[in-house]
Amino acid sequence: MNDDDCKVFPCEWKESNSGGSHLIQDDSHGKKSEQQFSKRKVNWLENPKYHISFDYKEKVPELDFQVVISRSETIWNKKIANSIVNAMIGVYIFRYERDAKWKTSCLNMDKVEFVPKNEVVCNWFETKADPKGYIIMPVTYGPGIFGKFTIMVRSRHKFNIQPFVPKKEE
Repeated sequence: MNDDDCKVFPCEWKESNSGGSHLIQDDSHGKKSEQQFSKRKVNWLENPKYHISFDYKEKVPELDFQVVISRSETIWNKKIANSIVNAMIGVYIFRYERDAKWKTSCLNMDKVEFVPKNEVVCNWFETKADPKGYIIMPVTYGPGIFGKFTIMVRSRHKFNIQPFVPKKEE
């Protein structure tokens, strides 16, 4: 593969960006997450995000890419042992929007698989894909789980990927 086919970024969940999953924020978890995980209100949309875009001017008939989230077994095994459920990892895929609309455009919310392993693979395929791209958001199941990981993206299509910084809401 050439450099356009595969790109890898070092990442980290920190206090400012470890929001956990949407599942931990539903009504049955609301009070628990505020008391158990953090003094601040937990927001699952506060996780690292990456914008993947493709070199097309029009809609692409078919598009596929693979996202691999990996973390060091040496560093994470103790964290997983302490909280196996909250340390599970998964990946959300959103339609790309520069403004706040991206928050409501999750494409795989009901299909995200959380695994208690050190690697999760998300294969994405779409017909009539938008060349503006997608937002990739790696998450842990529970909020407040800190640590380093890498994100690797592969595609047979030429692509660009960079950290996504949402436009400030006014």
